[in-house]
Amino acid sequence: MKTDLRSPLEVFTATADLLRVNKGALLLRSHDEDSFVVWAQRGLDETSRHRLELPRQKLSELLQVLGLESSADAERKVTAIAPYLSNLESSMLSSALLLAFPESDPQALFLVLESPYLTGGETHVVLLLAAVGDPILDALDNQAVRHLRTNSRYRQLNRSSFVQQILEHIQEKGAGGHVISLDMQSVIDHLLKQHPELDRFRGIQDLQTLVSRIIGAEFLVLQAPARGLWIFVSSETTEDIELLIAHISEVIRTEFGLEPGLEVLNHTSVELESTTLQAQTQLDSILADVQD
Repeated sequence: MKTDLRSPLEVFTATADLLRVNKGALLLRSHDEDSFVVWAQRGLDETSRHRLELPRQKLSELLQVLGLESSADAERKVTAIAPYLSNLESSMLSSALLLAFPESDPQALFLVLESPYLTGGETHVVLLLAAVGDPILDALDNQAVRHLRTNSRYRQLNRSSFVQQILEHIQEKGAGGHVISLDMQSVIDHLLKQHPELDRFRGIQDLQTLVSRIIGAEFLVLQAPARGLWIFVSSETTEDIELLIAHISEVIRTEFGLEPGLEVLNHTSVELESTTLQAQTQLDSILADVQD
């Protein structure tokens, strides 16, 4: 197993291969920190991918039943995880295993639903995890560091507030600016080529948050679920738009292990007029498919 894992995607693929997982998932903390949601999965049906969300307040209880040291029988384990899966998936389960990394303050969960080690192979799992534990924790720490070294504060707005604040800025300053549209789908397409087990929706959500934190509080940001991201850059700023895009692209390539120099971030930029009426018309066109 490689030991220079940089991202949760690499963690999942390497660990799933090592544990010979046919069905399972990597769950990371949601952005509101209230639950663990699927970030990558293998073999799950669509309903399970969307339903599999484990509340943090129930994590201790779930680990008591599904953890490595649990004495619960297979039937009790299936009963514990069944509410978070589709009826079809839960009906086919013979057992389940839930691993927390790190155990003291979990940042990630690894759920195993189908593996030859699930039946009488717990000793093998313990030995394997002893070998991969440090690389897994290092990769998760890389992700934590990534978020810490970017701006933790940014102005995330809904469509109405985004438009309103832009128009207020234009009216107050008498100057327009640029609205940059970033296409997250193109990035996800590149990631899926390398990691087909990535959950597309969660991947886009994580990318949106990463980009927003890179940008920080200087710019207005609008996120559209499972689609893209829009940034308003005032004409008063000294920020070079192309340099900003290049910086964002480089961070994405580095943090997600994509090829150096790969063009991953498709974007367009529209210059807004300096009158609110004209700018409103432009914004209505740019954001025509975006709902509050």
